[in-house]
Amino acid sequence: MPHRAISTSAVVGALACLTAALCPAFADEAHRFHAANVLGSSIDVSVYGGDAGEAQAAFDAALGFVAELEALLSPYRADSEINRVNRREHEGPVSEALAEVVKRCLGWQEKSLAQFSCRHGSVRRYWVETERQQLRPSRIEVRALARAAMSAELGLDEREQDDGQVEYRVSVAPEIQLDTAGIAKGYIIDEALKFLRTELTDATAIKVDIGGDAVYWGRPPGLAAWSVAVPNPIAALDNGQPIATLELSNKAVAVSGSANRAYRIGRRSYSHIYSTRDGWPLLDAPSAIVIAVTASDADAVATALGAQTPARGIRWVDSLPGIEAMLVGSDGTVVKSQGWQTATTAVPDTATAPVRLEYTIPRLSVARYERPYLAIWVSDERGLLVRNLLLLGESERWARENKAWWRRIGRRDPDLVHGYALPTRRPGTYRLEWDGTDSFGLPVSAGEYTLNIEASREHGGHDFRAVPIAVPFEPGALEFQPLGEIGAVSLSIAE
Repeated sequence: MPHRAISTSAVVGALACLTAALCPAFADEAHRFHAANVLGSSIDVSVYGGDAGEAQAAFDAALGFVAELEALLSPYRADSEINRVNRREHEGPVSEALAEVVKRCLGWQEKSLAQFSCRHGSVRRYWVETERQQLRPSRIEVRALARAAMSAELGLDEREQDDGQVEYRVSVAPEIQLDTAGIAKGYIIDEALKFLRTELTDATAIKVDIGGDAVYWGRPPGLAAWSVAVPNPIAALDNGQPIATLELSNKAVAVSGSANRAYRIGRRSYSHIYSTRDGWPLLDAPSAIVIAVTASDADAVATALGAQTPARGIRWVDSLPGIEAMLVGSDGTVVKSQGWQTATTAVPDTATAPVRLEYTIPRLSVARYERPYLAIWVSDERGLLVRNLLLLGESERWARENKAWWRRIGRRDPDLVHGYALPTRRPGTYRLEWDGTDSFGLPVSAGEYTLNIEASREHGGHDFRAVPIAVPFEPGALEFQPLGEIGAVSLSIAE
C-alpha cells in the first residue's frame, strides 16, 4: 500500500501514548503480519482498524486454524484426511471442511464442462513419479488413468442427525484418488478471512494472502479499494513491472501458471495442470490471473483455464457472472475477459501514449457472404513480429489465407492460431489499442514500426494494409478509406 501522511492529531495521539503500556494503532495504519511454511508457501495478513495486540493474537490463532485445515485437505501430506480417504483408511463421516471442498469440486466440474476436476490424484502421482525417475511419459498410460477417474462414481452425502448435527460422507470409487490442490488453497484463504473477521470485530479492512493468491475484504481508510499489483506470471522478476494493477474490494485474486511448477523430464517441461480428459498437459499452457468474489472460485477457475486454450477459456469466463480473467501465453500474448478493464486501474508506465485503432468489417452485397478472417499485428523495421493485437478465425486454414501474417508469423508458431484466435465477427465497427509494448509487455525502443491489417474471406477477396507508426509516439489522428475486405480504419494517438 502507498505511504499515507500522518495528521497532526495522529502525532499528538502518538506522543500521548508514549507512557502507556499498550496504545491502539491509528485507524489509517495497517497491522501487518507474515509467517513462513504455510501451505508450502508463506502467509501475509494486513488488518486495518482495532487494537494491535488483538490483531497479533488473532493472527497467531489464525495460523493454528490454517494448520488444522491443511491437516485435513493437503494432498501433499501423507497423514492428511484426504489422503487417508484415498488409501481407504478413513471410514465413516468426514470433516465438514473436506465435504465442503468436495462439494465445490463437483460444482466446478459441472460449471467448467469437466475442464476442472478433483478426481485426478492418480494422474498427479503419475507425473510426480515420472519426473522423479526421469521416465518418458506415456500418453496411453496417463489417458487410461484420467478416463477411468472421470467415468467413476464420486458422491457426497449430507445427513442431519437426531442431535441436529450434520454428518458428511464421501463415497469414492477405486479409480478415483481425490486431489483438491486446484481449489483447497482458495478455500483455506476464504476460511482464514472468516476466522479473522470473527476475531476482529473492529477491523474495517483485511487482506489474507497465501503464496500470491489472496482475498481483500473492506477498504483501507481513505481509499476506494485495495490497490493490488499483479506480477507478470511468465517473467516474474523481483524488481519487474507489474502486468496489471487492480482495485479490489470484497474480491479475491488467484494466479495460476507453470513458470516455476512445471514437471521437468529430460529437456522438456510439462505444465502441472493437465487435461481432465486425457491427463496430458496443454502445450504452452497459458498463465491465468482470475478475479472472483471468493478465493476458492478464483482458484478453481484459474486451474481450469490452465487446461484449455486461451480463446476457449476466455469465452468460458465471459459466461461466468462475477468473474474476470487475464490470460498470458508463454510468448507474452495477452487475452482479457470483457469486464477485465473495469477492475484494472493502471498498467505499467511505458512512457508512451496508447495507439487506438478503430476498424470496420464492411457489409458486402455478395451472393455467398462468409465472415472474414482478420489479423492485426505490429512489426518492426525488419518485418519481425513485435505484438499480435488480434486474430479472428479459429483454424489454420484461414491463417494460410492471410498470406502475409502466415508467412511472417503463423508458420513459425501455428499454436497461435489454435490458442489465441477468436471467432470471426459479423460486419460492424470495432476498437483495439496498442500501448507501445512488445509480446512480453516490455516497452519497445525508439524506431519505425508498422501496424499491419490483413483480411481474407472465403468465396471473397484478400486485402492487406500497412500503417507506419513512429516511436516515440506523436499525438495525432489518421483516417483510411475502405480497401476491399478491410473497411474504414481510423488511428489516433493520445497525448
